[in-house]
Amino acid sequence: MKSAQKIHCVLWAGIFAVFAALQLDDRDTILWASIYCVCSGLWIAEWAGIRNNQAVHAVILVLVFWMGTLAQGPIDLMDFGDPGDLMAQMSTDKRYIEESREFLGLGICTISLFILIFTTPSPGKSAN
Repeated sequence: MKSAQKIHCVLWAGIFAVFAALQLDDRDTILWASIYCVCSGLWIAEWAGIRNNQAVHAVILVLVFWMGTLAQGPIDLMDFGDPGDLMAQMSTDKRYIEESREFLGLGICTISLFILIFTTPSPGKSAN
């Protein structure tokens, strides 16, 4: 793997490690820190040359399904609020704010794993 690809892997792994650390004060810390750690771990595995495509595909499947369960949040955000609400304080009468943030977090994870699959060669294959 080229050094630029290794840096790319380390950056994504670092981003998700930071995301996991930011979840430590959340009410559902274990759930969110776990998924961010899994994404970070998949990028670390890529960096180490031990990617398991089946694991990456399985995580993508879980993420897409999970995003589907939260899809009403961004819809409600557009119907009842505005994108600026994503930076607002959460409240019980605006549940869509938290659901939209969670949806976006899962979307970032999913996009990164698609990047992993489509822009980096599988271990053992050359990048030519």
